[in-house]
Amino acid sequence: SARNFFGKATSLNKMFFPAWIGFAHSFACMDETDQAMAAYRTASRLFPGLPQPVIGMALEYARMNNLGLAQKLCSMAYQKNPHDPTILLEAGVIAYRNSRYEEALKLLKSAVDAFDEADEDREVALVNLGHCYRKIGMYEQSVDVLTLALALDAYQPGTYSALAYAHHLAGDPISAVDAYHKALSLRPEDPFAISMLELALEESEPLTLDRLVVAGGDSTTTGGGDMMGD
Repeated sequence: SARNFFGKATSLNKMFFPAWIGFAHSFACMDETDQAMAAYRTASRLFPGLPQPVIGMALEYARMNNLGLAQKLCSMAYQKNPHDPTILLEAGVIAYRNSRYEEALKLLKSAVDAFDEADEDREVALVNLGHCYRKIGMYEQSVDVLTLALALDAYQPGTYSALAYAHHLAGDPISAVDAYHKALSLRPEDPFAISMLELALEESEPLTLDRLVVAGGDSTTTGGGDMMGD
């Protein structure tokens, strides 16, 4: 397995940083937190100037729901390299989970700007930024960035659900219905989208009727003479 090769590489050269990070990640990917933390700590001790082991430990603490310590480690990683888009993204996500939305907004906006447009993590940063805008009541901005995220990856049901919810909160249930339908076409059993779609349909019905009445009135007024003649 990859873990065995990474472990052998660290034995052959304990100062080979990529091997230590790969070794730690191999445990983290399998939710083996204790072993992952031990490898990250060793890497952090051997390479004190590098932020990757620190952000790795932060993510493990976040996995254990120790968000306070995760936040402190993210701050340490950020101080080591404040321009790394991955650090900005992870620090923003943890700040969001700590309900520090203004801080999260700043970090996530910086992450979006720092990622190359072709980087798939830019889509992840946009989605999280959309959630953050929604949390602080900036629904139109949430719609805008979630739409950008879908332009990068149009097959994410969670993003469609988030977009629908932002439309819904912005007072546009008709657009919300459309986005909820798209979310359910990709993930039919999504309980959130199902329940919110029912609510959005109830709210959009009178608006749809109003639009039909207005459209009908405009049509009659514009072509009333011809229609009466027919």
